Amino acid sequence: MTPIIEFISSRAVWFYLICAAGFVVFLSTFLRARRAASQSLFGLEFEMAKIRQERSMRLLFLSVGMAVLVFIIGNIIEPGLPAYGRAAATPTPDIFAIPPPTFTSETPTATATLTSTLAAPTAIPHPTAPIATGGGESPTPAPSPTLAISGACYISSPADGSEIAGEVTFVGTATADQFLFYKIEAYGPQTAGVWASLLGDTVSTPVVDGVLGTANFAGWASGGYSIRLVMVDTTHNEVGGCYVTLTVATP
Repeated sequence: MTPIIEFISSRAVWFYLICAAGFVVFLSTFLRARRAASQSLFGLEFEMAKIRQERSMRLLFLSVGMAVLVFIIGNIIEPGLPAYGRAAATPTPDIFAIPPPTFTSETPTATATLTSTLAAPTAIPHPTAPIATGGGESPTPAPSPTLAISGACYISSPADGSEIAGEVTFVGTATADQFLFYKIEAYGPQTAGVWASLLGDTVSTPVVDGVLGTANFAGWASGGYSIRLVMVDTTHNEVGGCYVTLTVATP
């Protein structure tokens, strides 16, 4: 179902043009049939004109309904799909690829500075990462979490290289031109070799020097994790990203 939704959303303009063309054609047919019905002198002609008029009306409603359906899919259903649910089964090359991150104690610096203050998101769910086997083994090298920056993106707390346990609140900045949403993901021993969402959903409110979200690492396998913050714009492209490396302590 997801590929179908993405196909319709990516070609919404063509669907709108088809619906508009159909609307114009069926409206013209409806008006001609209506005029013919009003001018008909015989009962048979009147009945045939009425049939064409009713058929054109149904097709008019069908054109409008298709346009509304495309709008709902492109603007309501498709943006609400989980970000990790859109990934294709076959991995695609990462055009922003850099060497995997190393675990250091350096604190990341902000890539941009903004002066406005925006409200922080509320009701942050807890992580839903899949359970991996192998206990506290070190993670395999993760796909590069660093992306081209268009706006401001950084995690100021926890600091890069920190040791964490239990409930952790992430603080920082996530904002960009044509901002749509951001997400926080983790990669490490607990995530079975994939980037797993820490918030359980995307957050559609930009944040400047505020709370990005809260995640509970209780019960997670100990070891090093890459944590990335990724921003997506209204064209559904990832336009900014940053990461920190953290160590989940053994309970």
